[in-house]
Amino acid sequence: MSKRSVTIVGPEAEMLEALATSGSYASVNEAVADALELLWDRDLEEHEANRMLVEAAERGLADIEAGRFTTFSSPEDVTSYFRGRTRDILARHKRAAE
Repeated sequence: MSKRSVTIVGPEAEMLEALATSGSYASVNEAVADALELLWDRDLEEHEANRMLVEAAERGLADIEAGRFTTFSSPEDVTSYFRGRTRDILARHKRAAE
């Protein structure tokens, strides 16, 4: 494991010191390590979310190219379409639960 020295000043330093002295963390180093782990996890989640968005966009484009889409003439048509789809899905779930 390599060792790094970092200088933290201002409100961030005060926050780290408060976390350590309050007992939330055993030391400032432990608080920094936890913060870095959270940052790493957030970064991984963002990469996964981006990957999923790209896959969804690719599926959507493939559907459009294959002609699998519905065209609506008005906002009312959209509302009617989704109300009908909702009724169908709820009826299907109700039958499955019986």
